[in-house]
Amino acid sequence: MRSSAGHPLSEVRLSCLIYGVNSYDLVITQNCLHRVLQLKPAGTPCSVPMQCNVPGAFMKPTWPGYYFRFDHYFRKGRYTIKAIKVIDRKPGLVDVPEPRGEGIKVKVVSSSICGSDIHMLALDAFGDHIIGHEFAGVTPDGRAVAIEPLAGCGQCGFCDEGHLVHCEAGISLMGVTDDGGMAEYVTVPASHLVELPSGLDIRIASLVEPLAVAVHAVERARVREGDRVLIIGAGPIGLAVGAVLRSRDIPYDIAARYDHQKVAAEKLAAGLIPGGNYDVVMDAVGSSFSLARAVEWIKPLGRIGLVGIFWEAVALEPGFCGKEPELIPSAGYHCISTDRNFE
Repeated sequence: MRSSAGHPLSEVRLSCLIYGVNSYDLVITQNCLHRVLQLKPAGTPCSVPMQCNVPGAFMKPTWPGYYFRFDHYFRKGRYTIKAIKVIDRKPGLVDVPEPRGEGIKVKVVSSSICGSDIHMLALDAFGDHIIGHEFAGVTPDGRAVAIEPLAGCGQCGFCDEGHLVHCEAGISLMGVTDDGGMAEYVTVPASHLVELPSGLDIRIASLVEPLAVAVHAVERARVREGDRVLIIGAGPIGLAVGAVLRSRDIPYDIAARYDHQKVAAEKLAAGLIPGGNYDVVMDAVGSSFSLARAVEWIKPLGRIGLVGIFWEAVALEPGFCGKEPELIPSAGYHCISTDRNFE
């Protein structure tokens, strides 16, 4: 049995937009390939075009078998998009149906990789979801937007206060528990769209999400004018913390490991030679070694902000208790207007 293009029907890809043809025994699989497996014997009357949502796609009775024809839009994949999913703990480019349902359909312009994505990749934490929680794009009406990927139940006290990361019913995070932004299009609740200021290059606006993480960490650590501040780690989050401090005219030093990190840190007005004791140390690495260095550099009664995620158990140095510093972890960002970290 072959299609009108001469290909075996078992190899014809259909979109999940095709509905209402079960009475004609057009059988498709439940995965995103939707392969045709079976058709009724030739000669059975049918009028599939009346029951098909794909323009130009129809079946006609022709001996010795049915043939399926697609219009040129469908053959070119108009009803599927490209996306990144994790298969066997490796990211790969796949075809998926265009997103539908409630929300605003956003054309993704930029999407970036978070350090936590690398760890979750090893843990096989993504399931069958499209990955990516740092992304920005354009709405159908032309607005450039960043996307706040966190969602909560909206009913508990934490959600009411904007602390969605602590939702009592459990959080939803696009790119982890739901489809994310490493795709051509994604559907997003309107309340999660954050309109970008005029003049901001949308090609780098995926960095709004890690910058929101940095804003939350700086506020959690109560960094204020006059504090002597050190950042440990000059990866994306460490540099984001530096950018937040610079925007608030707060001088800081940074402990950078690689030359390219030092170059980037210098552009953000960082001091590159840590020394002495600091009122606040921001640990943007998240390891036993970085925490030990934070204890070494913090002054007595100082504040250590933990913005890097710890993916394994860590040990505290014996001198920690003697200095009596505060350990202040941060996670995610505050999600209510008037104090929304994305804004």
